[in-house]
Amino acid sequence: MVEQPPAIEYIDADGRKRSKRVDQLYTFADGSKYAAEIKPAERARAQNLEEQLSYLAAAMPDDFADNLVLITEENYDQWEALNARRLFAYRREDDPEAAAIIADLAAEIDLPVTISELIVRADIGGRAWPEIFKAIYAGVLHPIQDGVIDLDMLVEGGVV
Repeated sequence: MVEQPPAIEYIDADGRKRSKRVDQLYTFADGSKYAAEIKPAERARAQNLEEQLSYLAAAMPDDFADNLVLITEENYDQWEALNARRLFAYRREDDPEAAAIIADLAAEIDLPVTISELIVRADIGGRAWPEIFKAIYAGVLHPIQDGVIDLDMLVEGGVV
């Protein structure tokens, strides 16, 4: 994910030349790219943002993104927003050694375990929690149920 990727030049509804940076650009494992504008729903409606973004999307270079999406709080549950904020914070720090330990443990899991159990098994203290969190989003671990990622959540091994 790239925050504030390069600006895109476009022509608005009034024929004026504009420049806009989208909030985020996501590149997925399959190579697809999505540009995302993230705004509160009320603000997006007040600014007629969907229409504005349609002009921007039409001007996006083919190699910039496959699609442009508007994301508001109406697009997700509150637990998803909490998890996303935490993931964003945890991705600011890299701990390859801890990540490798978590990946190895995930590969060994036979039955679902709680995240707190996994932290104990990792035996690396507080370094385990952010790496477990990131491993869930990377598909290395899979939650048994959707919800807030917390110490009581059951997870099982995923794809390593």
